[in-house]
Amino acid sequence: MTRRRGVVLAALLLPAACVSGEPALQHADPGGSTIVGDASIVGDASIVGDASIVGDASIVSDASIVEDASARVRGLDRSFGDAGLVVTKLGPGDADVRAMVVQPDRRILVVGDAVGPRGLRVALVRYEPDGALDESFGDRGVVRTAFGASAEGLAVALQDDGKIVVAGASHGAPTGTDVFVARYTAGGDLDPSFGPSGDGRVFTSFGGPVDRAHAVVVQPDGKIVVAGSSFADATGLDFALARYRADGALDDGFGVDGKVMTDVVGGAGRDAIYGMALHSVDGELRIVVVGTDGGPVVARYLPDGRVDESFGDAGFVRGLFDAASGAFNAVAVAADGALVVTGHAQGDVAAARIDARGAPDPRFGEGGTKRVAIRAAEEAEEGMGTGLGLLADGRVVVGGFARAGEGARRQFALLCLDAAGALDPTFGAGGIVLTPMAGSAHGLARALALQPAATPGETRVVLAGSALADSSAFALARYEP
Repeated sequence: MTRRRGVVLAALLLPAACVSGEPALQHADPGGSTIVGDASIVGDASIVGDASIVGDASIVSDASIVEDASARVRGLDRSFGDAGLVVTKLGPGDADVRAMVVQPDRRILVVGDAVGPRGLRVALVRYEPDGALDESFGDRGVVRTAFGASAEGLAVALQDDGKIVVAGASHGAPTGTDVFVARYTAGGDLDPSFGPSGDGRVFTSFGGPVDRAHAVVVQPDGKIVVAGSSFADATGLDFALARYRADGALDDGFGVDGKVMTDVVGGAGRDAIYGMALHSVDGELRIVVVGTDGGPVVARYLPDGRVDESFGDAGFVRGLFDAASGAFNAVAVAADGALVVTGHAQGDVAAARIDARGAPDPRFGEGGTKRVAIRAAEEAEEGMGTGLGLLADGRVVVGGFARAGEGARRQFALLCLDAAGALDPTFGAGGIVLTPMAGSAHGLARALALQPAATPGETRVVLAGSALADSSAFALARYEP
């Protein structure tokens, strides 16, 4: 297929004060403050399904869905892929990116899901530092794995030994949709030392019909924490966390039987965790989660799974953007221990900086928050921050997607804020770069990662997501911050 050069368009932007998540394609689960346990790990063969890693669809790099470039706007790194962009189709069906991580060797690992002859499978794709497929990984750069009748790969993390941990949602179990956690070797094979069946996989039910993991982290001691949502009849979607030992067994020192559920908003609301980070407080580990869909929320948990009531208002930070809708999607820990978060609120991209006590940092934005409305002509359009990175010079890069006009397609969006939360005028046009897909295709960026440049001391920003036309494909863009 033909490959064309990419174009980057800039948008005008009006600041405000709010952050949001990614409700367009990732649905949140509401949470609360009760701890619910006694949910079994399901290992039934009907859940496991077809465990083979298959290469049942061709890999096609289809950059023709990226627009022709007549000019370059500063920001997009043309040394990456084809003029800054890489689009990978995994066969004739849909393929959607959900998460990404950059390895110490600068290779880029992307996780999501893809439709093939056997249905929806978890897809792992690894790229060389320059955007080429890493043919040493899996089947010419791609690993597809079945988890039950169908599955979504929603989160990824790296262990210190190079093994890859993936989490998400597995459909078709007797208990409905369950959380799955899988571990792969550095070469893309399922790790037989993980999971009770020795097949590299663990399935966990929180007791409701729909359980999903949207985030995963690996603790310094090798334990694995996943976070997402679980549905309960009385409270709707609730925050859900689980912690596993290094062998995949649930850690009974966390919550009840390794699991925690929290009803954050109360009632039958939608409380879901979309992002997570480990936070060191006075030398002790804390777990910070961000999410909801009833307004952006930050919460912090103690090592044993209890809510950390010394943080914010009895463990929670709410109301930063005075928004009844929206969520935080990503969180990062700054060098001084502050938390930087991003997401969406009522259609705007939003970011905030919170100190280690849970108080907004008045030195950032407007009272600790920054809200950005991306506009075209007179129309206020949808914008969402789905990932963020902290640069060594104190700047914050926020990635996500936005529309550029009424009824218009979505585009990859990258914003650069200075240490004080103001848009960086040296980046793109007024601090923003929008990267469109060709024709009527939509671009939905769901993950951001920082990649060390080939030149020591320099950094690149990678956005990963989906290009949606007649069918969807994996899409990556790299920028020079």
